[in-house]
Amino acid sequence: MNRYGRIALEFDKANKVSARAANGVLVITFASPTAIKAERLPAEMPSYVATARRDPDRTGLRLALTDNYRVNVLEA
Repeated sequence: MNRYGRIALEFDKANKVSARAANGVLVITFASPTAIKAERLPAEMPSYVATARRDPDRTGLRLALTDNYRVNVLEA
């Protein structure tokens, strides 16, 4: 999609997810620990994500964005 990026996350069981963006950083938090491979995001979305790291407790993901983007979180 032109000018839109999408990160789709799938879980084995329901997991509440929230996200916020500020100062070029997207912070995604999870209600329970996850096994997301953060290193894939910069490689697969280089126009949007400069670098990514998981929190040590695996309940958060921090993405350094290449620009200031508006975030929209949808549960499907």
